[in-house]
Amino acid sequence: MNFMCFIYGKQIWNPLYYRYYSTADFLLDEILKGETMGRFLNPDNSSFQDVINSEIYVDKTGLLDYTNSVINTTSKFICNSRPRRFGKSITADMMAAYYSMGCDSRELFMGYDISKKGSFEKYLNKYDVLHLDIQWCIEPAKGLENVVSYIIENTVAE
Repeated sequence: MNFMCFIYGKQIWNPLYYRYYSTADFLLDEILKGETMGRFLNPDNSSFQDVINSEIYVDKTGLLDYTNSVINTTSKFICNSRPRRFGKSITADMMAAYYSMGCDSRELFMGYDISKKGSFEKYLNKYDVLHLDIQWCIEPAKGLENVVSYIIENTVAE
């Protein structure tokens, strides 16, 4: 199974084991146990569509060409760390729209830098993508201490 995972957040406290887990380790273990589709797994490209429709969008699709160049290498683990308000969520939306099998994004990316690259068609919408921002879960879970159970009950069930 080809799988891309975009998870933003720090660590998750698991009250069952009284320890912190990396969000990536925990979620991959839980989510890969079953087949799921929807908002988090194989999202559509609507979030990125909203971004490029804004008045001030800067083409950052060159990041996709770099990511494509390292997919099948030991450099495939990429940390997207930037200061607050520096476009981490927009980058994740772009990557999800490009790689997700849940949508057809060819037209969406036409005219941008990535569409001129040789790797454009090879990787476009070819992966199962998990896109989860831990910030999406804090409020509905009613606090950080409930995030793990919220994710298990809602996201995995999706």
